[in-house]
Amino acid sequence: MHIQWYPGHMTKTRRMMEENISLVDIVIELVDARIPYSSKNPDLDLLAKNKHRIILLNKADLADERANLLWTEYFVNQGFKVIQVNSIKGAGISQVTDVARDLMKEKVERLRAKGRINVPTRSMIVGIPNVGKSTFINKYVGKVTTKTGDKPGVTRGKQWIKLKKDFELLDTPGILWPKFEDQQVGLKLAFTGAINDDILDTETLATNFIAHILTRHPNALKRRYEVEFEAEEESHIVLIKIAEARGFKLKGGDPDVGRAAKILMDEYRGGILGRITLELPEDIQEMRIEKKERERTKRQETRDRKENYKKKNELGDKPRNKEKSQEAGIESESAYTYEFSPKVKKKSKAGIKTGPKSGPKAGIKPEFKSGSKTKSKSESKSGSRGGTKQEPKAGSRGGTKQEPKSGSRAGTKTQSKSGSRTGSKTESQFNKKSKGKNTK
Repeated sequence: MHIQWYPGHMTKTRRMMEENISLVDIVIELVDARIPYSSKNPDLDLLAKNKHRIILLNKADLADERANLLWTEYFVNQGFKVIQVNSIKGAGISQVTDVARDLMKEKVERLRAKGRINVPTRSMIVGIPNVGKSTFINKYVGKVTTKTGDKPGVTRGKQWIKLKKDFELLDTPGILWPKFEDQQVGLKLAFTGAINDDILDTETLATNFIAHILTRHPNALKRRYEVEFEAEEESHIVLIKIAEARGFKLKGGDPDVGRAAKILMDEYRGGILGRITLELPEDIQEMRIEKKERERTKRQETRDRKENYKKKNELGDKPRNKEKSQEAGIESESAYTYEFSPKVKKKSKAGIKTGPKSGPKAGIKPEFKSGSKTKSKSESKSGSRGGTKQEPKAGSRGGTKQEPKSGSRAGTKTQSKSGSRTGSKTESQFNKKSKGKNTK
């Protein structure tokens, strides 16, 4: 299942963050405690590299307690301040102000020594979509200041929120990164609801989730849905058993796996399946090894593509049709066409040498049927200088010439009746011209 979601407003949000990062002293990033590594935006490390950093393990009540401690230790070793937070109940939120002031203590004292009394601490709140930023801010401020929702993309613009005289927050919309190099990261984000469900196939998502859960918490599904299955059971079969256990059926009596899939994902996101963490710090090394392997494979594919392109250029101007005919076992020269300059004669499939174009310019004068709109140039001149144009003899290259019917639009010159509009020369006119020339 390939997942990629980076709507246009995220590009706008990133640009806004780049423009306002110089106005803040601290960057507070909320990550989902169930997937701390996958929900941490890698682009922020470059964007906020010179700022103080605080990581909030939000939704800690939905993640495994032991895993929360492991992730806290991991991020502390990376140089971050870490706080476990439950934005709905407010657990851990009171620690944020104390940690932020502790980070700014040295700077505040230095500015006060220069005469500045009120030195506000400005922080930027960042995180992936649907990680709980708005819920956290409302609980932190103590009143509803931002709109919340159980889906990604609710917050669409920035806003400054003043808590006290010396503390301000800049709320930003949820943002992902343009490309998920590891599709397992994309899947985990989709499992927790960070990806818009409208672009996902819920049944496929649920089967991928079951496959992941079977390797870590297989008993969670057995306890919740009272189903029995083997550890190596196919995830789609497990989903069917869940639908049957819940009594979800279609009109024909078949199990409604679509409804079962939706219920399964909703119950996991709501914590009904239990406190389940989908990744641990020990998985990072394996993920990095897989990433290096993908990069190596990509580099090899790039080299192979360049090598193939180089070989094609070395072949020169070999005709494509010739290569195709040789593959088909055709040896005849007439089976292909040389692809060179238009001035060079080509070999047609009929084996006839022709010029670059067919028709009169190619040196072959076609025959003209009666009634043709084109003037025939096959008429031969007579011995006299002003002679009439006569019909060619049989066997002439111009072909036999037929007299046009009355009212024909053919341009051949024939004898016309008096008053005719064909413009051909009559006998009397010709005799007068002949006498005049003889007299001279």
